[in-house]
Amino acid sequence: MESQTVRAVERAMDVLETMRAAGGSLGVTDIATEMGLAKSTVHRMLVAMGKKGVVRKDLDTDRYTFGPMILQLAHTASQQLDLVSFVKPFLEGLRDLFGETTALGLKVGLRYSYVVQVPSRQEHRVNPIMGAQYPLHWAATGKVILAYIPQDEYRQSMELVGQAVSTPATVTDVELLNRQLDEIRRLGYAVSFGERHAGSAAVTAPIRGRDGHAVAAICVLGPESRVRPMDLDAVGQKVAETARHISLSFQTLGLG
Repeated sequence: MESQTVRAVERAMDVLETMRAAGGSLGVTDIATEMGLAKSTVHRMLVAMGKKGVVRKDLDTDRYTFGPMILQLAHTASQQLDLVSFVKPFLEGLRDLFGETTALGLKVGLRYSYVVQVPSRQEHRVNPIMGAQYPLHWAATGKVILAYIPQDEYRQSMELVGQAVSTPATVTDVELLNRQLDEIRRLGYAVSFGERHAGSAAVTAPIRGRDGHAVAAICVLGPESRVRPMDLDAVGQKVAETARHISLSFQTLGLG
């Protein structure tokens, strides 16, 4: 069943690529011929994608074009790529200032994922896995995003607390987590030790859109043995100041 699902997704992507190569508008027969599939198969895929807004049918020409969902996805992807390129120089500056790895954690639904990092120049360092997705209550990067999300997403995220655990230090108590989130909102930054990966530490601050909701977080990541002795309030204030500057600049540019 799983292999059939994967194959269906692959075929759907092939349909979209075929449409893109043809300029974004094709009929069922054209797509079926190009892909070497039966017209009935292509028609079923297009109907299914049409229900999700991925494609739409022009009733005058019977040709299919990209639907509103594709435009929304493209807009979101463009914003994320712009954010990554915009943030990297700030990450480099924080890396040089504190000597530890810095990274951008991006909100992905009810999870977060590291999408870019600037590694520490030290031999012993923390390098987050790019692209892996983690629950928002895991460690400072997720929690600083969790502190600034819509209420419906917050409620859904709370349902995972106690179920998804990474290390013995991962927060499993909702009341404790809520107290931590209140403190994060008061300070403007978050600190964690060994909550996602034992022996690692993070100091993070949110990047927020015009609506005040967090879309990402910037992070200073390092071995707990080096981060814990730091003046964490000074580090946190600097990371938060940088995040506020990124947020304001990004909003001013109309990208956030």
